Amino acid sequence: MSYPFDQLVFSPLDVDLSKGPLAGRIDAETYCLGAFNPGMTRLPNGNLLMMVRIAEALKTPIVDQKIHSLRWVPSDGTAPDAGRYCLDPWPLEMVDTADPRKFMMRGGGWKVMALTSLSWLLPVELDAEGRSVVDVHYRDAIAPRASYQCYGVEDARISRIGNRWLMTTCSVSPERHSTTLYSSNDARDWL
Repeated sequence: MSYPFDQLVFSPLDVDLSKGPLAGRIDAETYCLGAFNPGMTRLPNGNLLMMVRIAEALKTPIVDQKIHSLRWVPSDGTAPDAGRYCLDPWPLEMVDTADPRKFMMRGGGWKVMALTSLSWLLPVELDAEGRSVVDVHYRDAIAPRASYQCYGVEDARISRIGNRWLMTTCSVSPERHSTTLYSSNDARDWL
């Protein structure tokens, strides 16, 4: 099968983490592990919008015989978006690191999972044909803002219904993955 247009339009090299939600909010260096699995829709101006999952990982996850995970912590639960990012240290002898994307705690009679990256959604605007990037809207990124999203927001799916856009995402925490619903009047400002 051949396609008249087939090219890479956005990659981890296109992500400027200095403009992302973790920038300046943790005391560790990160890198863009992946820019993938976007939801897509057409904007009112005719251009296309991709909500790209950005997986941001620690450059050095193991320090002083401890493996660290990135986590978002709500401040007090009363104000949306109020919170901070933290690094959770886990002794290496307590974890199973067979899967490089996550690690599981051994022993203790409980099962806890931690991720080696934190995901957020980056709105990337393409021209109407989807051939080139028009703008990357860092200010409109969707980042964790609830305890059930402490390890990230992933995998957008977008539908336009009437005059509204609805977007489902996967919200990730140590206990579960759940589905979150966002809505917007313009496919840019998501509630």
